[in-house]
Order: sequence, then C-alpha cells, then structure tokens
Amino acid sequence: MIMLPSLIILAGMNGFTEYLRKSKRLDFLRHTFAKNLLDAGADLVIVAALLGHESLDTTAIYTKPRFSDLVNAIEKGENT
Repeated sequence: MIMLPSLIILAGMNGFTEYLRKSKRLDFLRHTFAKNLLDAGADLVIVAALLGHESLDTTAIYTKPRFSDLVNAIEKGENT
C-alpha cells in the first residue's frame, strides 16, 4: 500500500514533503484527509487502511467531533 507521503514523493514533490515534515503540517493534512473521509461516510476500516494504521484505536482519534460539528448539531436541534 502506498501512503500519502509516498504519493507526494512519487509526484516529484520531495521538497514539499520535507517542508511538511519540518513544519508538522503533514500531520494536519493527514488529520484533515481522514476527518473529511469520515465526514463523507467512509468506513473507519477503510480510512485506517488508507492511513496505514494497524489499530482502529489509532484511527478512532479522527472520529472525535470538532467544535464546529458540535455547534452544527445544536443548531440543527434548534431548527427542528
């Protein structure tokens, strides 16, 4: 399985990958990627495989709601 950093390297973006690693933005990209997939209804097992996680406990971190998710839930409750 090819991981996201490997895909970036294969795309000829080695300098960009180094920048991401040094600036900790790779973690942000991975988190955003995983959260967006889960928000779109992707299965946790699929997301775990895409991220290269051996344990679903690691992937479950991405299932925690963001503050905006909580606000949206409250607003939806008020509109019903």
